[in-house]
Amino acid sequence: MDDTTVERPARRDVIVVEGGDIILALPQDQFLQVSSVVLSYASPVFKALFGPRFKESSQVRSDVQPKEVALPEDDPVIMTDLCHLLHSQKPSNHNERGVSSPQELYALAVAADKYDCVHTISLQTEAMLSRFLAFRGTVKLSFQQMAYLIAAAASLNHGRHYYLFTKRLILDYYELYSGLITDKTDEILSLETILTKNSVRPPV
Repeated sequence: MDDTTVERPARRDVIVVEGGDIILALPQDQFLQVSSVVLSYASPVFKALFGPRFKESSQVRSDVQPKEVALPEDDPVIMTDLCHLLHSQKPSNHNERGVSSPQELYALAVAADKYDCVHTISLQTEAMLSRFLAFRGTVKLSFQQMAYLIAAAASLNHGRHYYLFTKRLILDYYELYSGLITDKTDEILSLETILTKNSVRPPV
C-alpha cells in the first residue's frame, strides 16, 4: 500500500503592521501580524477578544513576543483585507484597476458586520463601491454580481449606493428576474426582494 501524505500549505506570514503584538492565525496556514491597540479601537468585538475576560488577554504580549489568536472560521483573504483597512492601509486583494470583485466586497461586508466595524471602514468601502458606478459604460456586470453589490451596500449602510445599484438592476436587466436567480443569488438577495422589482420596472 502506497504511503500517501497530504501536503500542508506553506505557512504565509503577512505583516499588516510592523511591531504588531498579535498574530491572527487563520485557515490555510495564514498568519497576520496586527496591532491589538488599533483593532481594539476599531472594533468592539476585537476589544472584547483582547479584554480581561478572554484567555488571550491574560498573556503577556509585545512586539518582541506577539501572542497568537486563532480565528479558524474566518476567510484568510477577506480577513487580510479587513485588517489592512482597519490599519488604514490599502487592501491587498485588488485587481489591476484597484477594485475588489463584488463577491469579495460582499464577503468583506459580512466580516465587517461580524466584527462590528462597519462604521470604521465606511469611507474606504464607500470608495470601493463607487468604483463600480464609474464602470457602468465599460463593464457589464452579471445579475449575480449586481446582487452582491446591492447586498454589500446594504450591509455596509451605504444607502446612496444601495439606491443606485438597485436602480441599475431595474433599468439595465430586461430578462425576467425569476429566470436569473440561482440558489447562491437567493442567499444574498432575497427572492421576494428581487421579484418585487419586476412590478416597478420601466417599460421597454
